[in-house]
Amino acid sequence: MVNAGWLGRARVVSPRQKAKWRVAACIALAVFSHWLLDALVHVPELPLTGEQSLKVGLGLWGRMPVALAVEALITVLGLGLFLAAVPASTRGRKLGARHAVVVTL
Repeated sequence: MVNAGWLGRARVVSPRQKAKWRVAACIALAVFSHWLLDALVHVPELPLTGEQSLKVGLGLWGRMPVALAVEALITVLGLGLFLAAVPASTRGRKLGARHAVVVTL
């Protein structure tokens, strides 16, 4: 439900028609993926559709070594996907890779 709201908000922000949907989809995907990652580490307190709905969470923060290992794995996988998707010679890949390493550290 929240993703639909972010999709609508992002669509208003972007001035060009095609770019609006691309920006909106990226923002909605970022919000959704953040929610999925939160569901891994939070105790069961994240509602699916609203306050009265089913609440989810695996509670990995209670097992910190496991939580850190899962988050490190997800970070490495994300960096690998990024590096595989962006051509090696582009400035974006070089800057993106540097930024990812700095943020990860």
